[in-house]
Amino acid sequence: MDSEELNDRIVKLENQMSVLKILLPQFIDCFHLIKELLRPLPQAEATASASAPKELDVGSNGRPVSNDGPSDAPDVEELNPVIPKIVARREEDRNNKRIAKLEEKLRLLQGLDGIEDLSYYAKFQVPETFKMPKFNKYDSSGNPIVHLNHFMMKMARHAENAPLMILAFQYSLTGPALQWFFMRRVHMLDTWEEVSDAFLLQYKFNADLAPARDDLRRAEMKRGESFGAYARRWHSLAAQVWPALSDKEMTDLFVRTLPLEYFIRMIGCDTFPNIVMVGERIEGAIRDGQLAA
Repeated sequence: MDSEELNDRIVKLENQMSVLKILLPQFIDCFHLIKELLRPLPQAEATASASAPKELDVGSNGRPVSNDGPSDAPDVEELNPVIPKIVARREEDRNNKRIAKLEEKLRLLQGLDGIEDLSYYAKFQVPETFKMPKFNKYDSSGNPIVHLNHFMMKMARHAENAPLMILAFQYSLTGPALQWFFMRRVHMLDTWEEVSDAFLLQYKFNADLAPARDDLRRAEMKRGESFGAYARRWHSLAAQVWPALSDKEMTDLFVRTLPLEYFIRMIGCDTFPNIVMVGERIEGAIRDGQLAA
């Protein structure tokens, strides 16, 4: 689950709570109306009806139905259109509450003091043939989604062994991220899904700070920077943009960031490698005095 999905789910939950607050008075009115319809007849009418008892059939909905004809009383479902909507949202609300429960669980775990009982580690079952992979280390900087995907690909064969996944995850962390993992007692969570969600919630701001298209448009070649070095630097930023750029969009954006002496000579260059090759030739010609800067 990525950070955008988590944010969307939280926003949806807030919107649903607002809708329920608006619809709650309607639900209460429907309840009172149903209560009035089901109230027993007055004593006088009850006495009159006792002298001429009538047989009642039970309808498909379980309520008595008079033999004289269809009842004019409105159906409960018609009186309360809110109930089907609440039922439809129940499953989605249950999933959204998982985030709140996770944060509460982390708060409770963080309240524990000292070193936990060593019996806690007895639940970790490490296969005899297991060899710890070499992970890229996450130090609290960089995109957490990329790091999590890298870790899960390395551990794909053991994805069903949640305790092992949790145990191995600490070896992919370093510095502040590793301190967070233990200080917040993330390693004591019960499932790998809870651990991965907690990791994304903690470092989602790094994903939000990933380069965007506007950052690529504002890029420019630094003084003393070679054309090839600038092209590689710009291309590494472009690779982090999501949604990914098409080849044409990438070449168009890059050419527009170039100094004028390069820009006017890039006509006909339709691929990034071609632009780099032509740019380095232009750079050499300017350095040799064959072209004016």
